[in-house]
Amino acid sequence: MEVENEQRLMDEIRQGNKDAFRTLVNPLIPKAYRTAYMMLQSKPLAEEAVQNALIELYSTIVSGKEINRLHGWFSRLLSNRAVDIPRKEQGNKYLKLDHLNVYIPAPKLDQYTLSHCPKPEI
Repeated sequence: MEVENEQRLMDEIRQGNKDAFRTLVNPLIPKAYRTAYMMLQSKPLAEEAVQNALIELYSTIVSGKEINRLHGWFSRLLSNRAVDIPRKEQGNKYLKLDHLNVYIPAPKLDQYTLSHCPKPEI
């Protein structure tokens, strides 16, 4: 898509034209999904990353911020949102075993230290 056409569509989005957003992002979605899937190795997580990136793209356009080189800007945004998903999961205080989808509650450090570590001799 030409840069002038992208800018025109972004102006239409700012004026409330929802079809303009669909026209703008439809060419981006297949590559975005493939990229997110390659990073996350999960269909639901890849869909979540793409959805989060599209929501943020829409909000940024509506806020009036100028976006130059939409493809590069969106690719970076998508990568950042894909990286955010595992970070968010790590904040759940559970350990995830790679690709097994098994969650084990993480022990609290003080409990683990007190019950499993030998006491130093003085």
